[in-house]
Amino acid sequence: MKLCVLDLDHTILHMLKAGDMPENVGFAEDVVSFDHEGAEYDVALRVGTTSFVKAMRAHDVTVLIATCNLVADKVMAALEARCDVFAGLECHVVESRERGAKNLEAIVGGGLDDATSRVVILDDSPSAWRAEDQPYVLAARRYDVKRVAAHFDDDDDDDDLLDDELGYMTK
Repeated sequence: MKLCVLDLDHTILHMLKAGDMPENVGFAEDVVSFDHEGAEYDVALRVGTTSFVKAMRAHDVTVLIATCNLVADKVMAALEARCDVFAGLECHVVESRERGAKNLEAIVGGGLDDATSRVVILDDSPSAWRAEDQPYVLAARRYDVKRVAAHFDDDDDDDDLLDDELGYMTK
């Protein structure tokens, strides 16, 4: 089995209440919206995420979502409406935010064979995973749209930071 497990918040996207999303969206691949209990939310998708997921799927890698975001179903529906590459991605919501609460065995149903399985977990919070899952975790750089948007200006002093972020998922 070839498996890629993606975290949502601050890894492949950043979700904010609609009024809190920076106006300059050049820092994101796209911004999608959804409503939850009368509040409008915007979701900024990290640059390169669609291409990354598309490439994984094209190489027969099973892509799963493991998140502590309790409205992940609505986030995924908004992403699916934007692009069919996100359609049908299995999403596992882990309600606990305790260290080690994310559990690869529970997510995949124990069907991993260390000898033949190839697994990678991309998460900005590696400590969210059990110790047994740590060898599979690649620590993602935290995606914070407010931080990135703050560097969009006319001076060139922080262009390296922008270049790093905007090319992060495409390198």
